[in-house]
Amino acid sequence: MLWGIYWIVLIVSFIFGIIVTITKKNKIFGLLQSILSLILPIWSFIFALNRNYLTTSEIAFFVGKIISLNIEAIIILILYLVLIGVIIYNTFVNTKRK
Repeated sequence: MLWGIYWIVLIVSFIFGIIVTITKKNKIFGLLQSILSLILPIWSFIFALNRNYLTTSEIAFFVGKIISLNIEAIIILILYLVLIGVIIYNTFVNTKRK
């Protein structure tokens, strides 16, 4: 269930970023949103391949790497936070009435 929500949000984010880019309301942030929506899941998946599949869940692995100050995990986390910020920004800019 949680994975379904995750993928739906990323797909909607990608499509919304393309729409924002095409309508030229905010081209840079729309393109950033689309690129991050594509790259982050792939990068996160490749990063999670390093875990022990029998004993560690993906979330526990990711949190453990952040706590141990793994630079790649921290960059992935920061980029997810940037993606959330860009989604919120694009949503408010594109729904603002003129």
